[in-house]
Amino acid sequence: MTLFKHYLKRLIDQFKRIDYKYYFDSSNNQSPYYIDFRGKIDKRITLDSNGIPLTDCPFHKNQFDKKTLYNPTKIALYTLTQIDEYMSRKDQNILNHIDILIQWFLDNYLERNGSIFWGTFCDYDRYNVLKPYPSSMVQGLVLSILARYNKFCKVLKNVEEIVDKILNSFVIESKNGGIKTMLDNEIFFEETPSSPPSYILNGFIFSLFGLFDAVIYFKKDIANSLFRSGIKSLEKNILKFDLGYWSSYDFLYKEPATFDYHKLHISQLHVLAKMTNNEVFHAYAIKWKIYSDRLSYKYKALIKKVYCRIIIK
Repeated sequence: MTLFKHYLKRLIDQFKRIDYKYYFDSSNNQSPYYIDFRGKIDKRITLDSNGIPLTDCPFHKNQFDKKTLYNPTKIALYTLTQIDEYMSRKDQNILNHIDILIQWFLDNYLERNGSIFWGTFCDYDRYNVLKPYPSSMVQGLVLSILARYNKFCKVLKNVEEIVDKILNSFVIESKNGGIKTMLDNEIFFEETPSSPPSYILNGFIFSLFGLFDAVIYFKKDIANSLFRSGIKSLEKNILKFDLGYWSSYDFLYKEPATFDYHKLHISQLHVLAKMTNNEVFHAYAIKWKIYSDRLSYKYKALIKKVYCRIIIK
């Protein structure tokens, strides 16, 4: 299969996928994680002999030259699906599996400048980022994992120290090994800390979810300050990710998000709107849903996406 057909098939397949369910209920602290990945992540992965997800490195220029590794993003998303399942079913076997997943995170973090992070052990050629690098998305997801595990599963030893060291990565600039950068004089947390900054939207929002959990579950003042700064930044800069017919995956390349990521953006903004009572996020969620309902916009996004990836790369 040619590279063109490979991309085209992947993008068209996403036409068939359903929207992401989302949750936020301030009156129910046992509601599932904000974005429901059950049936999306847990059904599409391979587990090693210990039950830890394995994945192909997707970031090589040659998409057919992949190697299998432990991707902390996928492991974190999978762990959240398992915690949601445990909260729903109270199955001891699921809890035992979660314990193994939590231990993976405790055994595999890296330390840098007083912070800890879970390095992505795969170069990201598109953004010219070399392994291992921290990710605001992973940092946010792990904060959400620790909050839920500590509250609903088991009390984790030294969890406060771990959370503090994760939060340290949010105040260290990306050029110094952290995840913080600036966009139009406002803070932005980088999913892929690159130079120039990539400004990936979904990863930034996942980091805000994690900061929110650090406030709610761990009462961290620094998390509250970072969350408020991040919300202010997104409110100011969300228009930069609006292409007029679709949402953009990032602000570096400004190319349309895949259908899957566009749907994810909409669900994330709905959560933020409920979380913050911010009408701006609600308005963009509705606006982007209207984009996705228009067939002409879908095809425009598809054609532009294929053009960017195949012609521009």
